[in-house]
Amino acid sequence: MAEVIYNTLSSVKAQSAGISVGIPSGAAKNACIAVEKYGASLENHISTQLTVEDLEKYSLIITMTSSQRDMLRGYVNEDKIITLAEFAGEDGEVSDPYGGSLELYEKTAEQIRNYIVKGIAKRSECVFADYNALDQITKMEKDYFADSWSETSVKLQIENGKVIVIKHGEDILGYCIFMVAADEGEILRIATLQNMRQGGLGKKLLSSAICEMKANGVNEVFLEVRAGNISAIALYKSIGFNEIGIRKGYYKDNNEDARLFKLETKER
Repeated sequence: MAEVIYNTLSSVKAQSAGISVGIPSGAAKNACIAVEKYGASLENHISTQLTVEDLEKYSLIITMTSSQRDMLRGYVNEDKIITLAEFAGEDGEVSDPYGGSLELYEKTAEQIRNYIVKGIAKRSECVFADYNALDQITKMEKDYFADSWSETSVKLQIENGKVIVIKHGEDILGYCIFMVAADEGEILRIATLQNMRQGGLGKKLLSSAICEMKANGVNEVFLEVRAGNISAIALYKSIGFNEIGIRKGYYKDNNEDARLFKLETKER
């Protein structure tokens, strides 16, 4: 399951292999069903045996359990073999649900997905956007915002150096558009890919934008958010934003209120 879930999230592809594979076989029915939730498919998957050549060939080997990790570290440089939990920066084990119920497979698939998202977020980097990011940012604008910005508007902000993207390899996982006026800054737009949320990307991206604004003399950062966007509000509060007001019926597509937040950067 880990292979196909990972490959829906990254253009850097993973390949799975088993430590003890007897007769090669397809995936269990419950495994096939469990990964569908994440846009993945095991329809054509066939199990394969891990070899020493595989261990030497790949730059990173990820195991589900620490016992598997320790077993393989005797064959190659131990630094290149880690558990999936370690990939995510956490402690934990992913047990094999083989022969279990659909519910057990679904819980395992969710655990795998969460570890992978956190691991990718951990290894991502925030950089200023260039024109190569324009198409992907414009697509996310259309996908996630009712009042989406045009390609021309996004391009202008890239030219002004006011767009930061978060990348994993060549994949753009999110972006933040901001502005600076004297000693005040404002977050105009922030979004991450829907299938990569809850992994810490938003916090990493927002923190990078705030650091950039602070470096340009900003003492206060402002933003507005839909009143019903609970996850975004929790993110802003976790960074230190405080609510300062409400704009009634601000969002014209559904007459939703906007909640206004401010962050003091002097002490950060």
